[in-house]
Amino acid sequence: MGLIKEINCPLDHDETADLTYFFDIIDQFLSLLAEKSSDTTQNTLTLIARSAESSIAKALYDHKEQIKAQDIHLKVIFTQLTSGQELSNWLLLDQSPCTKPEQSIRWAKQSNLCDAHEQLTLDKICSWSGESMRRDVNARFGFYMFDKSCKTSAIRAQRSFKALWNLSQNIPQAHFKRASFTHKPEFLNLEKGTANLTSKASEILAPEYTRH
Repeated sequence: MGLIKEINCPLDHDETADLTYFFDIIDQFLSLLAEKSSDTTQNTLTLIARSAESSIAKALYDHKEQIKAQDIHLKVIFTQLTSGQELSNWLLLDQSPCTKPEQSIRWAKQSNLCDAHEQLTLDKICSWSGESMRRDVNARFGFYMFDKSCKTSAIRAQRSFKALWNLSQNIPQAHFKRASFTHKPEFLNLEKGTANLTSKASEILAPEYTRH
């Protein structure tokens, strides 16, 4: 069993400080991969996250260059899709950490799938798990476990990801088209108020704030 962390932060907590923990997790994942003896098998990193706005997803995106440099095959499942810039970054081919976003990212549309926990797994090497995906993405407290060197935990996490992947569906093409459109320079220069866009109006799934 690796690092177990309980975060219980005040209302004025700095988001950057909160992300430091997640950046450290990704750094450790990549360090463990670098120490791994080389073989012909492609390394696979899998992520289950509430949305592209989740801290673990943001931290992983921040390491996209390292992920590509180490030739890691990344597969992702989100339970909530919004039209924000964070999701667009994942869907755009030239911006995404995934080499083939349309094939590597899925949507866990069924509401009961939100009972699953956020999870990051690297082959049979290590795994990290977080809170239920029903948690509010902006919550400033949580309970996380990092199994740094537990092969059994990593294998179980892999199986969980595979089961959820099979129950999830491809990201609707409308989101890819929206991401390409909103990334155009002329659109980025528009005032959000003029365009009459709100994050609430664009949410596909309404946030749920229940704990389990």
